[in-house]
Amino acid sequence: FSERRSVEETVMGQKVSLDDGSLNLEDYGEEEAKVVKNTSFAPKKGSKTATERLVSDLREVLKKTSKSEGIVVSPVDDNLYQWHVQFSEFPPETQIHQDLQQLKAHNGKDYVLLEIIFDKDYPNTPPFMRVVGPRFCQYTGHVTIGGSICIEDLTRSGWRSDFELATFLVVIRHLLIEGNARIEMSRLGEDYSKREAMKAFKRVAKYHGWQV
Repeated sequence: FSERRSVEETVMGQKVSLDDGSLNLEDYGEEEAKVVKNTSFAPKKGSKTATERLVSDLREVLKKTSKSEGIVVSPVDDNLYQWHVQFSEFPPETQIHQDLQQLKAHNGKDYVLLEIIFDKDYPNTPPFMRVVGPRFCQYTGHVTIGGSICIEDLTRSGWRSDFELATFLVVIRHLLIEGNARIEMSRLGEDYSKREAMKAFKRVAKYHGWQV
């Protein structure tokens, strides 16, 4: 697994050589190695810089997060520019933990599913983060009415290219707890759409004067 590879792919219309030899799968646990091995690092979009940074970020996130810590990350359909994140294992005394137990009884899912979409100019521009499901009650968990995570650090006003995604995900998970996130039980099974998430994100950012 530690053999170095040089992958040539077309990025933004140009041929580039992406040497991902730094990805030594022996550094990972069995489940993490499966994710890395089965992920196509050929960029679906974006610059060489963005792709190399995302390869590095994914590696670090997989090393620093785990199911036992309540954070599971995986690319969507092997797309390095789109990730799914599962938040779970919340403290038993929290409301979100209790609500997730009811959700599990309803559909077998005991986690909050997030989507992260990276721009072609990442890390110079912030990723877009949104909750896919379940829906939250309004004004809880720092989640907008459309499901987006709208904090200044995820806008051009507050984002810094040196942010560590692994640490950032821990912070976002904590915000759900701190914001007393509550699941909207009357709308179980009804996920947020990308369109309503983006609309709400822009509306909240504009209200606070943050640049998007």
